[in-house]
Amino acid sequence: NLLPEADLPTYKVTDYVRTIDLATGRTATQQTRTAQFAFAGNLVTKPHAGLDGNVAYTVNAEGRVTRGGDRDAKDRHIEMLHHPVTIVRATLAPGATITNLRQQGNHDIVDVSTAQGETVTLAVNRATRPPSRVQSKAAHANLGDVTITTAFENYEDVSGIKLPARLVTTVEDYPQLTI
Repeated sequence: NLLPEADLPTYKVTDYVRTIDLATGRTATQQTRTAQFAFAGNLVTKPHAGLDGNVAYTVNAEGRVTRGGDRDAKDRHIEMLHHPVTIVRATLAPGATITNLRQQGNHDIVDVSTAQGETVTLAVNRATRPPSRVQSKAAHANLGDVTITTAFENYEDVSGIKLPARLVTTVEDYPQLTI
C-alpha cells in the first residue's frame, strides 16, 4: 500500500473460474475484480493467466496473449498443487518421493517432491484422511522468501468425490485468496 501501516489493498472478486486439465497439465484462472482501496478508485480488471505444459501465459483485456518466463511457469505448476485433487495425484504419481513424515496436532505431515521436481509440504487429517493443507516456498517481490499455505476446509460430497467447499490461501500471515 502507499503507507506501511495502511490496510492491505483488497479486491472484490465477482467472477472467478479456475480450470485445471489434469490430463494435459494445463490450468487457467480468469476473474473479474474491483479494487477496494482508495487510490485505485473503482478500477475493474479481468486478469486471465494460465499454464500450458511448461509455458506460462497471460491474456490482456484486448485478448493479446503474452508468454511468461520460466519463473512464472514454475510458480503456476506449484500453484496447481494447491488443490487437494492435484496434490494427491502428484503425490501418488510414479517418480514422486515422500519424506520427513511427522505429526502436528491431528495432522500427519510429509514433504512431497513431485516427478517434475516441485517440492511442497502436505498435511492430512489423521482421523478423516483428506488433505487439510499444502504449503510451498516462494520468492515474493516485497516480502522476500515466504511460505504460501492453502487450507482445504468444509469437505462436501460432489458427484461422489469429497472436495473442499472452501480454499483459503495465505502468504505468510497475509490473506491472499478465499474461494
